[in-house]
Amino acid sequence: MHQDKPDITAFFTELAEVFSQSDLQRYRDFYLLPCLMVTETGTVPLVGEACFTATFHGIFVRLLGDNFAKCTFHALQVASLAPTLTLATMCWKRYRTDGSLIEMLGVTYTLRQTPLGWRIVALVLHQPYALTLP
Repeated sequence: MHQDKPDITAFFTELAEVFSQSDLQRYRDFYLLPCLMVTETGTVPLVGEACFTATFHGIFVRLLGDNFAKCTFHALQVASLAPTLTLATMCWKRYRTDGSLIEMLGVTYTLRQTPLGWRIVALVLHQPYALTLP
């Protein structure tokens, strides 16, 4: 079932703001551990706080070294898999302080509804626009 849930849009809007601030502690709040990150080169099981911190600290260091300023998402598609389970796919753009593009990537997330709100339980990084949800 295809739907664009306002709460999912709000979730990713807030995530983009926190990521753009490179606030690792607040960024962690968007995830439910253990979590799985899949890329073209491998699978990273984010089984605990130390693994999560090491993985995303490395990403923030790399981006800040490239003068990272902000990220935005677009082409958000959302599909409900169950009342507490949702699939979301989108394209992210990451920009430098001068406004130039660092990178563009596609990410598909599996989200679980918790008492604290939606949380990411899996993410797959892929080519932008690689997936169209039914």
